[in-house]
Amino acid sequence: MMLSDEQFISEFEAMTLEPQYFSHRGHIRISWLYLNQFNFDLACEKIEFGINRYATSLGAKDKFHCTLTRVLVVLIYGRMKKSSHKSWQNFIINNSDLVNNAQELISEYYSEELINSELARKLFVKPDKNVLQ
Repeated sequence: MMLSDEQFISEFEAMTLEPQYFSHRGHIRISWLYLNQFNFDLACEKIEFGINRYATSLGAKDKFHCTLTRVLVVLIYGRMKKSSHKSWQNFIINNSDLVNNAQELISEYYSEELINSELARKLFVKPDKNVLQ
């Protein structure tokens, strides 16, 4: 069953969202939804706080990765500015590489050593290969 955008946000914020809905694709969805509702800085804050809080509620507090989260938000935001997709389904169909090739996309900006560092996990670090736009 596909959750509506409103239901997805509501359950995510209440931490009642079933884990099956919060795979990598779920991270992208909540980012897309918040970026559609809030300015970039507030959306980033809400995304990072929310994902970290949700992961902690599932007993996976060490799973949150600050830099990976922020980079994906920046990439999603860039794609959103270049398109006019009004629905999550249309956005993800036209940007499936965000789900299917996220590691490859991130490797365009970060060396494996930097993105896998403890510093990058805890804080946002700037890319060491290419500039994020």
